[in-house]
Amino acid sequence: SAVLTLSGPPIATAATAQADAAWLTIEYDDPRLRVHANGPSQPGTEFGTLTLKSPIGEHEVIVRVTRRELSDLPPPPPVPPPVPPPVRERPSRPRWLAPAAGAIVVALLALVIGFVVLRDDDGTPPLDEPADNTKALPTGDPFPIGTTLFADHSTDTPVIKYRLPSGNIKALPTQDGVSAVWPALTPDGRTVIYQTAPAGDWKETTGHSLRAIATDGTGDTLLLEDEEWCRNPGRPAVGPTGLIAVTCFDENGDRTNSVLIVDDQGELHAEIKDTSAVGGPQWSPSGRLIVYFRETLEPFGPRQQATNLYAAPADGTGSPIQLTTGVSRDQSAFFSPDGRMAVFTRLEEPGLPNTDLWLVNVTEREDSLVLSAPERMEASIAGDTDADPVWTGDGRILYSAHGELMVVSPNAQASPTPAFPEVDLNAYMMFTWRG
Repeated sequence: SAVLTLSGPPIATAATAQADAAWLTIEYDDPRLRVHANGPSQPGTEFGTLTLKSPIGEHEVIVRVTRRELSDLPPPPPVPPPVPPPVRERPSRPRWLAPAAGAIVVALLALVIGFVVLRDDDGTPPLDEPADNTKALPTGDPFPIGTTLFADHSTDTPVIKYRLPSGNIKALPTQDGVSAVWPALTPDGRTVIYQTAPAGDWKETTGHSLRAIATDGTGDTLLLEDEEWCRNPGRPAVGPTGLIAVTCFDENGDRTNSVLIVDDQGELHAEIKDTSAVGGPQWSPSGRLIVYFRETLEPFGPRQQATNLYAAPADGTGSPIQLTTGVSRDQSAFFSPDGRMAVFTRLEEPGLPNTDLWLVNVTEREDSLVLSAPERMEASIAGDTDADPVWTGDGRILYSAHGELMVVSPNAQASPTPAFPEVDLNAYMMFTWRG
């Protein structure tokens, strides 16, 4: 057991934190509460990394602390005076017993140190090293605010590119021999998560995988491929904590009935089960809910079903809630930066390339979303296919109109303008904005 003292700004009232090999007791003697230890001091944050010294070595432990107002903090606990232990006579013992007991203690301590600090025969690493099966996401420098990610469809085998705020456009060297589509950015702006599809046919719904690549183009890593619970992952959506929402296609290329939440290791974290085929997941502003489209029982053209928008808790609990109604194909919901509005696409007549943008006001509750009546945007030109809307950091909507990248203010009467008129972007679709 070890005791650390906290003092400094009002950020912590922690009680205990468990290390791998010992207990660390956190106390405070001052209402200002700054963390003092051999590790770094990080006032004003919710986490602190401390180094614990124990008889078996040093171990880093993460201590979670909670911000509190100075007036809410309890006074320092009184320190009781030390009580001397009672003095009692020890019985006599043989002279050989002391060295023998000391030898036993030394032997036991050596066994403990060897077990905890050194590698076992099975290759288990020391406590301060990651396990061999842990694959860290590749990371680069964060993309600047205002960077736009694209999937370039100028050929049958798309590649991912990005446009910097300066206007420069560069390509990411993604996996060779596949179509790279649907880029998504992690919250820290350092990693791109993307979906692959067969080269020459990016619309094929089998042969998919989910991969990650650093923003500098290094460390392309496989995250998810041909798992029993997800044979062919679809478009990824990265949430505010870094978890990834994804829907899947089965071995025949048909959509499945679940939205899956996976972590940055590609491991299944939660499952949202539905009763019909689902797709296009997106996170709600708080990160508590997933919004997605679900096929209805209503036919929509010769080989399609109508789709409506639904929401469900991201942890897989609770029942899905229907958000839109009607015989149409509602898809591609995306929320504004302040969480008060959402834009989605709607196709009202089967067989016509006339997908429009629609706006709704949004109220998020603990386990549900409430939407206003959808309003069609005048920016949607009759006969055009408006697709893949996202919100920019300054509150505008970026979308594709027949492959041309357009931007428009979020009101029903606004007129769109070319997003980047200085370059020809007619071959670009599937956008992500760092804002």
